[in-house]
Amino acid sequence: MVVLAQHSVWRSPESGDVTGERDLAARFHVANGRLTQFERYDTLDAALADAGLTEVDVIALHVG
Repeated sequence: MVVLAQHSVWRSPESGDVTGERDLAARFHVANGRLTQFERYDTLDAALADAGLTEVDVIALHVG
């Protein structure tokens, strides 16, 4: 299982102005090199709980 936390920003295609933003999380299950499950969550805690993980299992990686 892999859980990914992200901060998403939505922009207007016409103006480029920010129309919304929020923190989200997604849970991925990969088997034999293939994505077999995906689910998006409103909170990191909910995604971790569904994956059977806790904050102890978190590895921080900041991209950008």
